Formats: sequence, structure tokens, C-alpha cells
Amino acid sequence: MPICSVCRTHNPDDAVRCSKCGVAFGHQQRATADAKRGKVSTMLKVGVWVVILIVLGVVGPGIYHAANGAYLEFHLKSVKTNVVKSCGGPIEDSTPAYQKADITKCIDTNAELIKAQSDFDNFSGTSKK
Repeated sequence: MPICSVCRTHNPDDAVRCSKCGVAFGHQQRATADAKRGKVSTMLKVGVWVVILIVLGVVGPGIYHAANGAYLEFHLKSVKTNVVKSCGGPIEDSTPAYQKADITKCIDTNAELIKAQSDFDNFSGTSKK
């Protein structure tokens, strides 16, 4: 027994239109089905977004931590290479002792290298002793 969604009148089972207001039932059924599909689609989208946010909340910090650590390690190596070159290095076995001391002092007092080493140590929880 279809009930008209416009006037709420009860109609016979075989009725194609409402006996009171004349609205076609096929359109109402289609509209009802479309509304249900829309609700299901919306609920599915919300569910997918909730799952994505949960996964990002669980996995995201680990990914960020790993990426930040890799960047700081790369930056430290890059700074070390540049500082060693700018200080006259690298130190080899054939380098005279007075040059080794000068190169080592230059490397050990370089502010950029000290900062990069400090950043890496603070992030990784290690310190140079």
C-alpha cells in the first residue's frame, strides 16, 4: 500500500498515481531510491575519510620522523663535506702535521658544522663525546 509522500494519503497497491493529489508514485520511488543511494554514498565517503585520517594519525608521525632524520643526516654530511673542502682538507696521510692541525681547528670551529651536528644530535638523541 503506497503512501503518498506529498499528501500522506494511503493508496491501493496497484495505484500508479495518488488518488488524492495525483502525484505519480514511480517518481516518488525513484526519488526515494536516489535519496537512499545518496545517503549510502555520503556515509561511504565519510567512512573512507575517517579511515584515512586514522591511518595518517597512526603512520604519519613515524613517516615524518624518518624523513626528518634522513634530511638532518643528509644535511650534516653535506655540511661536513663543504667545510672540509673550505678548510683545505681532506686530511690524508701525506698531509704535513702543521696543516692537519690547522685543518682540524678550522673544521672544529666552523659554526655551520657545529649547528648541523647539534641539530642532528638533538633529533637523534645522541651527542658527540
